[in-house]
Amino acid sequence: MSKHKIAMRIYRIRGEVMVAACDRELLGEKFEEGEFHIEVKKDFYYESYVSDKTFLNSMKIAT
Repeated sequence: MSKHKIAMRIYRIRGEVMVAACDRELLGEKFEEGEFHIEVKKDFYYESYVSDKTFLNSMKIAT
């Protein structure tokens, strides 16, 4: 397994930049708490696995 533990995707929409990221082991997981439900979908969060440094640098460009 790669040493990179962060799944990340960068979205560029209408001049804005959004960085979606999560821990790699959470991809595909589902969480429920009462009426709240969250699914960590790979097709939303994953474009590549990145290092902490790459993730932090990417956050600098988020708008």
